[in-house]
Amino acid sequence: MKTIHTNNQYMRKHIAFFIFMMLLLLILFGKANAQEIQNISKSSSYFRFGFGYGFPSASQMLGANSTYTSSTMSSTSREEGVYGSLGSGFTFNSSYVHMYSKNIGLDVSLQYLWGKKYESTSTSSFEGTTNTYKSKISSRGLLFGPSLIAMIGEGKVKPYVQVGLTLGNVKVSGEAGSANFKSTTEYRGGLSIGFKGGFGIDVPIGEKTNFFTELVFTSMSYYPKEGTATYSNGSSQQKIAFAREVTSTYNFSSPSNPDSSKELRMSMPFGSIALNVGLKLLLKKKA
Repeated sequence: MKTIHTNNQYMRKHIAFFIFMMLLLLILFGKANAQEIQNISKSSSYFRFGFGYGFPSASQMLGANSTYTSSTMSSTSREEGVYGSLGSGFTFNSSYVHMYSKNIGLDVSLQYLWGKKYESTSTSSFEGTTNTYKSKISSRGLLFGPSLIAMIGEGKVKPYVQVGLTLGNVKVSGEAGSANFKSTTEYRGGLSIGFKGGFGIDVPIGEKTNFFTELVFTSMSYYPKEGTATYSNGSSQQKIAFAREVTSTYNFSSPSNPDSSKELRMSMPFGSIALNVGLKLLLKKKA
């Protein structure tokens, strides 16, 4: 119940942010149209590329650091959550931008995510004997989608806001194990859809070249379609299919292993707040 409540809060916050960005964009769209009435606008096309780093937004627990010490007389345990988002990490960005006027345009972006690796450690000790269990999880993938852009003002340095959709084709990898045992998991498949919005500034540094820096907020969760778990250096492997409903039947008169290849569908957090920088190159301009 706590997880469901946390997910509902996460969705409410990001839907509210998306609505705010849409209202801001509509206000700026109206102001931009008023400016267009007074002058003849020109359309133009640009190619943008750059890089950035995303920080977690609305973090969720991805692991836990724990210690457990015991003896014949007593025991002590301590646990601390590892929180974050699989959408955080380095990003490499490119996009095609078409400005229908001086102030209004469409940005179609393609982004590669090199996700941050989250690590957690569990240690147990008994009478001087210590066992350590470590786990890691990270993501890689492509994010793409369209955004509306509204440029503000008439000066050379132009602030802008953007709002749009983001679609993700990602893969999540995990490792876990101790000195005597190791497992690796890989989650893949499925297409995630989320929202993004942000603001930035555009600064000319040449006749056909602009520098830009921006802050982009992304709200997205990933629902893998399938997974693969490999145990003890590849000696055994299990494939997993995720579904909204799982039914298992066990016949007591004829015992057999139930079908464990299906698991309930789960969500993985991919929300981020990314700071990006890069260059914007003019491709063509029309009167």
